[in-house]
Amino acid sequence: RSIAFFMGLRPDLQKIFESQKKGLFANKTDIYDKLSDYFVSDSNTRRNYSGRIFEKILQKLCNIFEIPCSPNDKSLGVEMDLLFPELKVIITQKTSARERYTQILREISIAQKNDYKIYFLCLGNSETEELKSYAKQYSNFYIITRKDELKREKSLTKKYLTLDELFEEMIEKWNRINRKVA
Repeated sequence: RSIAFFMGLRPDLQKIFESQKKGLFANKTDIYDKLSDYFVSDSNTRRNYSGRIFEKILQKLCNIFEIPCSPNDKSLGVEMDLLFPELKVIITQKTSARERYTQILREISIAQKNDYKIYFLCLGNSETEELKSYAKQYSNFYIITRKDELKREKSLTKKYLTLDELFEEMIEKWNRINRKVA
């Protein structure tokens, strides 16, 4: 049985997960594109379920690449979706940015106080004026987006990246940390 099967994913999601796991970075196919297409197409009543499954998939990716993470961690005083203490990284996941701006600002503030980078991953639209404003204003705030949405205004070019690019960055940083320890 596959990892996706044991994660409890439906067969169509198992196929997406397994195909991405085998060559996640080899062919530069963005896993976020496929998962976002799938989850956003679900009805609103299923968004909560979709969000939880998406969290599990990211946790499993971390396990596959042996990057230690702490899901739903409260060690910084507020529950963070995915915390990577050794990397000083937080991934905050939302099915929609709408009406979550106060929560996002609180997470940015906590990340800044603790010298963490925070990556915002939204299954919906990440093109809101509020998010662009946060990306400009906060040096530690980055937005994970789809490959086809990477054409940004020049001032924000380095503030947007794909999920693949984020994982490549984290794997590289984790490997550097492990070499220092060994």
